[in-house]
Amino acid sequence: MKRDDLIDFLLGELPEEQASAVAERLALDEGAARDCARYADALSVLREASAEATWEPAAPRARVLQLGVRVGIAAAAVLLVAFGLFWANHNGVAPARVYEPAAAFGALLPEELGADGSVAPQNAGSGYVLRQGGVAISSLGAQATHDLTPGAEILENSEITCAAEGGARIELPHGGMLYLSPLATVQLRPRPDGRVALRLLSGAAATVAHDTPIHVSVDGTDLLLTQISGATLLRHQPGEATCLRGHVVLHVEDGSRWRIPESERLPAACARAPESAHASVESLELDWYFTLQYREATLRDIVWEREGVSAPLERTPGALLYLRVEPTKSGTFEVRMGAGPGRTFELTRGRRFELRVPLKTLGSADQLHVTPGFRIAQARLLTVR
Repeated sequence: MKRDDLIDFLLGELPEEQASAVAERLALDEGAARDCARYADALSVLREASAEATWEPAAPRARVLQLGVRVGIAAAAVLLVAFGLFWANHNGVAPARVYEPAAAFGALLPEELGADGSVAPQNAGSGYVLRQGGVAISSLGAQATHDLTPGAEILENSEITCAAEGGARIELPHGGMLYLSPLATVQLRPRPDGRVALRLLSGAAATVAHDTPIHVSVDGTDLLLTQISGATLLRHQPGEATCLRGHVVLHVEDGSRWRIPESERLPAACARAPESAHASVESLELDWYFTLQYREATLRDIVWEREGVSAPLERTPGALLYLRVEPTKSGTFEVRMGAGPGRTFELTRGRRFELRVPLKTLGSADQLHVTPGFRIAQARLLTVR
Protein backbone atom coordinates (compact mmCIF):
# COMPACT_ATOMS: atom_id res chain seq x y z
CA MET A 1 0.00 0.00 0.00
CA LYS A 2 1.38 3.43 -0.93
CA ARG A 3 2.15 5.66 2.04
CA ASP A 4 0.54 8.66 0.27
CA ASP A 5 -2.68 6.68 -0.26
CA LEU A 6 -2.90 5.82 3.44
CA ILE A 7 -2.31 9.44 4.42
CA ASP A 8 -5.01 10.62 1.97
CA PHE A 9 -7.32 7.87 3.29
CA LEU A 10 -6.88 9.09 6.86
CA LEU A 11 -7.50 12.68 5.78
CA GLY A 12 -10.63 11.66 3.85
CA GLU A 13 -9.20 12.86 0.55
CA LEU A 14 -9.32 9.66 -1.49
CA PRO A 15 -11.97 9.03 -4.17
CA GLU A 16 -14.63 6.58 -3.03
CA GLU A 17 -13.33 3.63 -5.07
CA GLN A 18 -9.74 4.06 -3.87
CA ALA A 19 -10.91 4.57 -0.29
CA SER A 20 -12.82 1.27 -0.48
CA ALA A 21 -9.71 -0.51 -1.75
CA VAL A 22 -7.59 0.88 1.11
CA ALA A 23 -10.27 -0.05 3.64
CA GLU A 24 -10.32 -3.63 2.31
CA ARG A 25 -6.57 -3.90 2.66
CA LEU A 26 -6.69 -2.60 6.22
CA ALA A 27 -9.41 -5.15 7.02
CA LEU A 28 -7.01 -7.93 5.99
CA ASP A 29 -3.97 -6.62 7.86
CA GLU A 30 -4.49 -6.37 11.62
CA GLY A 31 -1.17 -4.63 12.23
CA ALA A 32 -1.80 -1.94 9.64
CA ALA A 33 -5.34 -1.48 10.94
CA ARG A 34 -4.04 -0.90 14.48
CA ASP A 35 -1.50 1.63 13.24
CA CYS A 36 -4.16 3.35 11.14
CA ALA A 37 -6.44 3.62 14.16
CA ARG A 38 -3.63 5.14 16.20
CA TYR A 39 -2.90 7.75 13.53
CA ALA A 40 -6.61 8.47 13.16
CA ASP A 41 -6.83 9.12 16.92
CA ALA A 42 -3.95 11.56 16.65
CA LEU A 43 -5.68 13.35 13.79
CA SER A 44 -8.93 13.58 15.73
CA VAL A 45 -7.09 15.26 18.64
CA LEU A 46 -5.63 17.84 16.26
CA ARG A 47 -8.98 18.44 14.57
CA GLU A 48 -10.74 18.79 17.91
CA ALA A 49 -8.17 21.33 19.04
CA SER A 50 -8.69 23.22 15.78
CA ALA A 51 -12.47 23.18 16.14
CA GLU A 52 -12.47 24.39 19.77
CA ALA A 53 -9.99 27.23 19.25
CA THR A 54 -11.32 30.79 19.42
CA TRP A 55 -10.29 33.21 16.69
CA GLU A 56 -10.15 37.00 16.58
CA PRO A 57 -11.26 38.14 13.12
CA ALA A 58 -11.30 41.87 14.01
CA ALA A 59 -8.60 42.94 11.62
CA PRO A 60 -7.28 41.70 8.25
CA ARG A 61 -4.01 40.88 9.98
CA ALA A 62 -5.88 38.71 12.48
CA ARG A 63 -7.70 36.92 9.67
CA VAL A 64 -4.37 36.20 7.99
CA LEU A 65 -3.04 34.89 11.30
CA GLN A 66 -6.16 32.74 11.71
CA LEU A 67 -5.68 31.26 8.26
CA GLY A 68 -2.03 30.65 9.01
CA VAL A 69 -2.87 28.80 12.22
CA ARG A 70 -5.47 26.63 10.45
CA VAL A 71 -3.03 25.79 7.65
CA GLY A 72 -0.39 25.07 10.27
CA ILE A 73 -2.65 22.64 12.10
CA ALA A 74 -3.54 20.85 8.85
CA ALA A 75 0.13 20.63 7.91
CA ALA A 76 0.96 19.34 11.39
CA ALA A 77 -1.67 16.63 10.99
CA VAL A 78 -0.17 15.50 7.69
CA LEU A 79 3.34 15.57 9.12
CA LEU A 80 2.24 13.62 12.18
CA VAL A 81 0.71 10.88 10.05
CA ALA A 82 3.69 10.85 7.71
CA PHE A 83 6.10 10.62 10.63
CA GLY A 84 4.04 7.85 12.20
CA LEU A 85 4.07 5.87 8.97
CA PHE A 86 7.80 6.48 8.53
CA TRP A 87 8.45 5.26 12.05
CA ALA A 88 6.25 2.19 11.54
CA ASN A 89 7.86 1.34 8.22
CA HIS A 90 11.31 1.48 9.74
CA ASN A 91 10.57 -0.09 13.10
CA GLY A 92 8.65 -3.29 12.58
CA VAL A 93 5.94 -2.96 9.93
CA ALA A 94 7.97 -2.85 6.72
CA PRO A 95 10.97 -5.17 6.25
CA ALA A 96 14.47 -3.74 6.58
CA ARG A 97 16.42 -4.08 3.33
CA VAL A 98 20.04 -4.00 2.28
CA TYR A 99 20.01 -4.52 -1.49
CA GLU A 100 23.18 -4.23 -3.55
CA PRO A 101 22.95 -3.55 -6.42
CA ALA A 102 19.84 -1.43 -5.89
CA ALA A 103 18.34 -2.19 -9.32
CA ALA A 104 15.24 -4.32 -9.87
CA PHE A 105 15.76 -7.40 -12.06
CA GLY A 106 12.37 -9.09 -12.22
CA ALA A 107 9.06 -9.21 -10.39
CA LEU A 108 8.15 -12.58 -8.91
CA LEU A 109 10.81 -13.28 -6.28
CA PRO A 110 11.96 -11.01 -3.44
CA GLU A 111 15.61 -11.29 -4.52
CA GLU A 112 14.65 -9.73 -7.89
CA LEU A 113 13.26 -6.50 -6.45
CA GLY A 114 14.88 -3.09 -6.18
CA ALA A 115 16.25 -1.65 -2.96
CA ASP A 116 12.93 0.11 -2.30
CA GLY A 117 10.91 -3.04 -2.95
CA SER A 118 9.96 -1.98 -6.46
CA VAL A 119 9.66 -4.18 -9.55
CA ALA A 120 11.12 -3.32 -12.93
CA PRO A 121 8.09 -2.55 -15.19
CA GLN A 122 4.95 -0.75 -14.01
CA ASN A 123 1.77 0.09 -15.87
CA ALA A 124 0.00 3.13 -14.48
CA GLY A 125 -2.89 2.84 -16.94
CA SER A 126 -6.22 1.05 -16.69
CA GLY A 127 -5.90 -1.38 -19.60
CA TYR A 128 -4.43 -4.80 -20.37
CA VAL A 129 -1.44 -4.87 -22.73
CA LEU A 130 0.62 -7.81 -24.04
CA ARG A 131 4.29 -6.87 -23.55
CA GLN A 132 6.22 -10.09 -24.24
CA GLY A 133 5.55 -13.37 -25.99
CA GLY A 134 2.64 -14.44 -28.14
CA VAL A 135 -0.93 -15.35 -27.18
CA ALA A 136 -4.18 -16.39 -28.85
CA ILE A 137 -7.28 -14.63 -27.61
CA SER A 138 -11.04 -15.15 -27.84
CA SER A 139 -14.13 -13.66 -26.24
CA LEU A 140 -15.57 -15.72 -23.38
CA GLY A 141 -17.81 -18.43 -24.83
CA ALA A 142 -16.66 -17.84 -28.42
CA GLN A 143 -14.87 -20.39 -30.61
CA ALA A 144 -12.98 -18.03 -32.91
CA THR A 145 -9.50 -16.98 -31.79
CA HIS A 146 -6.92 -14.57 -33.11
CA ASP A 147 -3.24 -14.12 -32.36
CA LEU A 148 -1.76 -11.10 -30.63
CA THR A 149 1.76 -9.73 -30.73
CA PRO A 150 3.52 -7.48 -28.17
CA GLY A 151 1.94 -4.06 -27.86
CA ALA A 152 -1.61 -5.27 -28.49
CA GLU A 153 -4.37 -4.38 -26.05
CA ILE A 154 -6.57 -7.08 -24.49
CA LEU A 155 -10.21 -6.62 -23.54
CA GLU A 156 -11.93 -7.98 -20.46
CA ASN A 157 -14.27 -10.95 -21.01
CA SER A 158 -11.41 -12.65 -22.84
CA GLU A 159 -9.82 -16.07 -22.77
CA ILE A 160 -6.06 -16.00 -23.34
CA THR A 161 -3.83 -18.95 -24.29
CA CYS A 162 -0.06 -18.60 -24.33
CA ALA A 163 1.91 -19.87 -27.31
CA ALA A 164 3.72 -23.21 -27.10
CA GLU A 165 7.15 -21.58 -27.25
CA GLY A 166 8.39 -19.40 -24.40
CA GLY A 167 5.97 -17.59 -22.11
CA ALA A 168 4.08 -14.30 -22.08
CA ARG A 169 3.96 -11.15 -19.96
CA ILE A 170 0.81 -9.02 -19.81
CA GLU A 171 0.57 -5.67 -18.06
CA LEU A 172 -2.49 -5.39 -15.83
CA PRO A 173 -4.15 -2.17 -14.68
CA HIS A 174 -2.64 -0.19 -11.80
CA GLY A 175 0.87 -1.60 -12.10
CA GLY A 176 -0.02 -5.30 -11.92
CA MET A 177 1.43 -8.02 -14.14
CA LEU A 178 0.48 -11.45 -15.41
CA TYR A 179 3.03 -14.06 -16.51
CA LEU A 180 1.88 -17.11 -18.46
CA SER A 181 3.77 -20.37 -18.95
CA PRO A 182 3.71 -22.00 -22.42
CA LEU A 183 0.20 -23.27 -23.28
CA ALA A 184 -1.30 -21.75 -20.13
CA THR A 185 -4.88 -20.50 -20.46
CA VAL A 186 -6.55 -17.84 -18.31
CA GLN A 187 -9.80 -15.94 -18.41
CA LEU A 188 -10.12 -12.22 -17.71
CA ARG A 189 -13.43 -11.69 -15.99
CA PRO A 190 -15.01 -8.28 -15.24
CA ARG A 191 -15.87 -7.27 -11.68
CA PRO A 192 -18.36 -4.60 -10.58
CA ASP A 193 -15.58 -2.75 -8.72
CA GLY A 194 -13.37 -2.65 -11.81
CA ARG A 195 -10.57 -4.72 -10.31
CA VAL A 196 -8.68 -7.49 -12.06
CA ALA A 197 -10.23 -10.96 -11.84
CA LEU A 198 -8.40 -13.96 -13.33
CA ARG A 199 -9.29 -17.64 -13.60
CA LEU A 200 -6.57 -20.15 -14.48
CA LEU A 201 -7.89 -22.88 -16.80
CA SER A 202 -4.66 -24.75 -17.59
CA GLY A 203 -0.89 -24.60 -17.16
CA ALA A 204 0.81 -22.16 -14.79
CA ALA A 205 0.52 -18.42 -14.30
CA ALA A 206 1.96 -15.83 -11.94
CA THR A 207 0.31 -12.58 -10.90
CA VAL A 208 1.92 -9.43 -9.48
CA ALA A 209 -0.23 -6.91 -7.60
CA HIS A 210 0.84 -3.30 -7.26
CA ASP A 211 -1.69 -0.56 -6.47
CA THR A 212 -4.91 -2.59 -6.17
CA PRO A 213 -5.74 -6.18 -5.19
CA ILE A 214 -6.06 -8.94 -7.79
CA HIS A 215 -8.72 -11.65 -7.49
CA VAL A 216 -7.57 -15.03 -8.80
CA SER A 217 -8.93 -18.57 -8.88
CA VAL A 218 -8.00 -21.99 -10.22
CA ASP A 219 -10.65 -23.65 -12.37
CA GLY A 220 -12.25 -26.76 -10.87
CA THR A 221 -10.86 -26.16 -7.37
CA ASP A 222 -11.75 -24.24 -4.20
CA LEU A 223 -8.74 -21.95 -4.60
CA LEU A 224 -10.35 -18.51 -4.51
CA LEU A 225 -7.75 -15.88 -3.63
CA THR A 226 -7.35 -12.16 -3.12
CA GLN A 227 -3.82 -10.98 -3.73
CA ILE A 228 -3.31 -7.77 -1.77
CA SER A 229 0.32 -7.30 -2.76
CA GLY A 230 3.36 -9.19 -4.00
CA ALA A 231 3.40 -12.16 -6.36
CA THR A 232 1.48 -15.45 -6.53
CA LEU A 233 2.21 -18.56 -8.60
CA LEU A 234 -0.82 -20.61 -9.69
CA ARG A 235 -0.90 -24.13 -11.16
CA HIS A 236 -3.84 -26.02 -12.60
CA GLN A 237 -2.49 -29.59 -12.51
CA PRO A 238 -2.01 -30.24 -9.69
CA GLY A 239 -4.11 -27.32 -8.51
CA GLU A 240 -2.18 -25.14 -6.07
CA ALA A 241 -1.22 -21.58 -5.18
CA THR A 242 2.19 -20.43 -3.93
CA CYS A 243 2.77 -17.08 -2.26
CA LEU A 244 6.11 -16.06 -3.75
CA ARG A 245 6.12 -12.82 -1.78
CA GLY A 246 3.66 -10.38 -0.28
CA HIS A 247 0.11 -10.75 1.06
CA VAL A 248 -2.23 -13.35 -0.41
CA VAL A 249 -5.40 -14.60 1.31
CA LEU A 250 -7.61 -17.61 0.64
CA HIS A 251 -11.39 -17.26 0.86
CA VAL A 252 -12.41 -20.30 2.89
CA GLU A 253 -15.81 -21.94 2.48
CA ASP A 254 -16.93 -20.91 6.00
CA GLY A 255 -16.50 -17.23 5.09
CA SER A 256 -13.18 -16.74 6.83
CA ARG A 257 -9.91 -15.70 5.17
CA TRP A 258 -6.59 -17.44 5.58
CA ARG A 259 -3.24 -15.89 4.68
CA ILE A 260 -0.76 -18.04 2.75
CA PRO A 261 2.71 -17.65 4.33
CA GLU A 262 5.45 -16.33 2.08
CA SER A 263 7.41 -18.97 0.16
CA GLU A 264 4.77 -21.60 0.90
CA ARG A 265 2.37 -23.48 -1.37
CA LEU A 266 -1.26 -24.31 -0.69
CA PRO A 267 -2.56 -27.41 -2.52
CA ALA A 268 -6.14 -27.22 -3.75
CA ALA A 269 -6.90 -30.33 -1.67
CA CYS A 270 -6.28 -28.21 1.45
CA ALA A 271 -8.41 -25.25 0.42
CA ARG A 272 -11.27 -26.10 2.82
CA ALA A 273 -8.89 -26.78 5.73
CA PRO A 274 -5.86 -24.64 4.81
CA GLU A 275 -2.43 -26.11 5.48
CA SER A 276 0.55 -24.92 3.44
CA ALA A 277 4.07 -26.29 3.02
CA HIS A 278 7.47 -24.85 2.12
CA ALA A 279 8.06 -24.40 -1.61
CA SER A 280 11.62 -25.15 -2.70
CA VAL A 281 13.21 -23.46 -5.71
CA GLU A 282 13.07 -26.71 -7.68
CA SER A 283 9.37 -27.18 -6.99
CA LEU A 284 8.54 -23.74 -8.40
CA GLU A 285 9.49 -24.87 -11.93
CA LEU A 286 10.06 -21.31 -13.12
CA ASP A 287 12.44 -22.00 -16.01
CA TRP A 288 9.89 -20.54 -18.44
CA TYR A 289 9.79 -17.31 -16.42
CA PHE A 290 13.57 -16.98 -16.29
CA THR A 291 13.75 -17.55 -20.05
CA LEU A 292 11.18 -14.80 -20.54
CA GLN A 293 12.69 -12.36 -18.06
CA TYR A 294 16.42 -12.86 -18.69
CA ARG A 295 18.80 -14.16 -21.30
CA GLU A 296 19.91 -16.69 -18.71
CA ALA A 297 19.45 -17.09 -14.98
CA THR A 298 19.83 -19.69 -12.27
CA LEU A 299 18.29 -19.81 -8.83
CA ARG A 300 19.14 -22.34 -6.17
CA ASP A 301 18.58 -22.87 -2.46
CA ILE A 302 21.51 -22.79 -0.06
CA VAL A 303 21.89 -26.03 1.87
CA TRP A 304 23.08 -25.74 5.47
CA GLU A 305 25.76 -28.16 6.63
CA ARG A 306 25.15 -27.14 10.23
CA GLU A 307 23.71 -24.11 11.98
CA GLY A 308 25.38 -21.00 10.66
CA VAL A 309 27.53 -22.80 8.06
CA SER A 310 26.44 -23.73 4.54
CA ALA A 311 27.50 -26.67 2.43
CA PRO A 312 30.15 -25.69 -0.16
CA LEU A 313 28.71 -23.28 -2.73
CA GLU A 314 29.38 -23.15 -6.44
CA ARG A 315 30.80 -19.66 -6.93
CA THR A 316 29.19 -18.70 -10.22
CA PRO A 317 30.45 -15.33 -11.54
CA GLY A 318 27.95 -12.61 -10.72
CA ALA A 319 26.05 -14.69 -8.13
CA LEU A 320 23.87 -12.68 -5.74
CA LEU A 321 23.25 -13.91 -2.21
CA TYR A 322 19.71 -13.41 -0.90
CA LEU A 323 18.87 -13.92 2.79
CA ARG A 324 15.58 -13.35 4.58
CA VAL A 325 16.00 -13.35 8.33
CA GLU A 326 13.16 -13.42 10.87
CA PRO A 327 15.04 -12.54 14.08
CA THR A 328 13.84 -14.08 17.31
CA LYS A 329 16.35 -11.93 19.16
CA SER A 330 18.14 -8.61 18.74
CA GLY A 331 21.86 -8.42 18.10
CA THR A 332 24.71 -8.26 15.61
CA PHE A 333 24.34 -10.46 12.57
CA GLU A 334 27.44 -11.29 10.51
CA VAL A 335 27.53 -12.71 6.98
CA ARG A 336 30.81 -13.86 5.41
CA MET A 337 32.38 -16.40 3.13
CA GLY A 338 34.97 -18.35 5.11
CA ALA A 339 37.18 -16.00 7.10
CA GLY A 340 35.61 -12.93 5.63
CA PRO A 341 35.90 -9.97 5.89
CA GLY A 342 32.11 -10.20 5.41
CA ARG A 343 29.42 -7.74 6.57
CA THR A 344 27.70 -7.06 9.90
CA PHE A 345 24.20 -5.71 10.58
CA GLU A 346 22.22 -4.79 13.68
CA LEU A 347 18.98 -6.80 13.76
CA THR A 348 15.92 -6.22 15.91
CA ARG A 349 13.81 -9.00 17.33
CA GLY A 350 10.59 -9.42 15.35
CA ARG A 351 11.71 -7.12 12.55
CA ARG A 352 12.30 -8.86 9.23
CA PHE A 353 15.65 -8.33 7.57
CA GLU A 354 16.39 -8.88 3.87
CA LEU A 355 19.85 -8.89 2.34
CA ARG A 356 20.94 -9.12 -1.28
CA VAL A 357 24.63 -8.63 -2.07
CA PRO A 358 27.13 -9.98 -4.61
CA LEU A 359 28.58 -13.16 -3.16
CA LYS A 360 32.13 -12.12 -4.08
CA THR A 361 31.95 -9.15 -1.68
CA LEU A 362 31.75 -11.49 1.33
CA GLY A 363 35.09 -13.27 0.87
CA SER A 364 36.80 -15.79 -1.36
CA ALA A 365 36.00 -19.09 0.40
CA ASP A 366 33.30 -21.53 -0.72
CA GLN A 367 31.21 -21.77 2.47
CA LEU A 368 28.78 -19.17 3.77
CA HIS A 369 28.96 -18.35 7.48
CA VAL A 370 26.20 -16.50 9.34
CA THR A 371 25.82 -15.74 13.05
CA PRO A 372 23.99 -18.68 14.71
CA GLY A 373 20.79 -18.09 16.64
CA PHE A 374 18.98 -16.04 13.99
CA ARG A 375 16.16 -17.68 12.04
CA ILE A 376 17.08 -17.84 8.34
CA ALA A 377 13.71 -18.06 6.60
CA GLN A 378 15.17 -18.05 3.10
CA ALA A 379 18.67 -18.40 1.66
CA ARG A 380 19.23 -18.51 -2.10
CA LEU A 381 21.73 -17.69 -4.82
CA LEU A 382 20.52 -15.83 -7.90
CA THR A 383 22.67 -15.49 -10.99
CA VAL A 384 21.39 -13.20 -13.74
CA ARG A 385 22.91 -12.78 -17.19
